[in-house]
Amino acid sequence: MKKVLGAAAAFLFATTLASAWQYPSGGPPSSGPVLGLGRGSSEPKREKPPEFRSLTGVVLDQADSPVKDAIVYLKNRKSKALTTYIADADGAFRFTNLSRTTDYELFAELKGQKSPVKTLSAFDNRTNAKINLHVEPADEKKGEKKEEQAAKKDEAKIETKEEKKDQPK
Repeated sequence: MKKVLGAAAAFLFATTLASAWQYPSGGPPSSGPVLGLGRGSSEPKREKPPEFRSLTGVVLDQADSPVKDAIVYLKNRKSKALTTYIADADGAFRFTNLSRTTDYELFAELKGQKSPVKTLSAFDNRTNAKINLHVEPADEKKGEKKEEQAAKKDEAKIETKEEKKDQPK
């Protein structure tokens, strides 16, 4: 009987030693929390992302110089609410407490100069988004060209209608 107890004790000692050598941190890795006497670690708590975000940027001209006193418009695409900000001496603007689940449209305007519209998407996961706006001078020639093109299209439509009337049926 002593031999059986000695062999069992030796076996337990050897398996414990082998386990300690294989897993020096105290035990096998686990995929979840381990219930017991302090073995294993609980999963780290995930931090909830902030509910709000902010948007900053600079209004620039064609030469990439900051534009002072430009009016920056921010439109909430869900509620259609429009918020404005007047750029400071460095051309900087800032909108805070923006919803993370809403799309926003953004543009700047100063003395007839307007920037292209940019979008801050709900899929953009940045907490502090930065979008710079470049104002462009209003080009009267472009407007004139568009009007001329529209007039030519109207004339072409009228001519084709007259030609169809003249043709025998």
